[in-house]
Amino acid sequence: MKKQMGEFEERPKVKEAVPIPLRRRRPTGWIAATIVFALISVSLASFIVIDKVLVPNNIVSVKKNEPAKQIEEQKDPGELRKEIDSLMADLQMKIGDFVERRDEVKRGNNGVIIKIGDNLVTTLSTSESVEIADVNTLNADIFRDLKIKRIEFERTVFGILENYGLKENDSLIMPSYMYTKSFKNKDGVICQYGNGDATGKVFVNCGHESWISDEKAALMKELLAAYQAKENTTPVMISADEEDIQGSSITGYERLSASIGRATALYYRKAEGKWQYLYTTNNNLVCERFTGDAAKAYAGQRCVSGADGKIKNI
Repeated sequence: MKKQMGEFEERPKVKEAVPIPLRRRRPTGWIAATIVFALISVSLASFIVIDKVLVPNNIVSVKKNEPAKQIEEQKDPGELRKEIDSLMADLQMKIGDFVERRDEVKRGNNGVIIKIGDNLVTTLSTSESVEIADVNTLNADIFRDLKIKRIEFERTVFGILENYGLKENDSLIMPSYMYTKSFKNKDGVICQYGNGDATGKVFVNCGHESWISDEKAALMKELLAAYQAKENTTPVMISADEEDIQGSSITGYERLSASIGRATALYYRKAEGKWQYLYTTNNNLVCERFTGDAAKAYAGQRCVSGADGKIKNI
């Protein structure tokens, strides 16, 4: 029905809008943050803090501002003994191929020369060796004519050493007239090769750098200091062991003979005091050199008189 003019048409009521609850959006940033945090945590797990500096935990800095040093796993002493024994057995067998009689290749315990500090060279307290006592027993005169046989021999010896990880290395070892090459591996095994030119023997001596006792190292340093104080020079090497110390016939005195190359250095001391260096000799003791405490330490030892050449007792 149409409405009259002037009447207003009633508009239909509009339903009131009901707010639709919004689904809460999960923040996506936390996922990335969690991943980043996890990665950082894993990375930091392999580091430790030294002097407020991050350092990998398999690296140790002994002192502040000192370069970090990589820790290397050290072999058990028993394992090292087996390793060196196996090496010497291989050398003995292979060297035997170059001689007419295999029994000419002998096992022994000759010394291995090693450095202690910057200016002291001595021998290990113990070591193993394989040697040919007489160069002339070698086939084809390989050490007299320097021809192909010698090259083949040395290639064989050095090849065995290489199989045990030994590489030529003179940084810790002092070669001498007896040793033509020195070798060392990461386990601290040291081998030295002598080619027979100076000694008449062909040999390979091997040992481990730990086979020098703390007691021997301390003794060597004291003997070196006593020598330097009197001679004002440094010897090529000094070698002696505590077992070499001898008591005098006069109570409270001791004496010691140390090897310095091919010579013998004579030492003495009173009541376990500091060792005193007397002199170095290649011959008999000279009576006139022994006075005061030195005479008491060497009392009763045979000597030759410089005055008349007669043999006497100190």
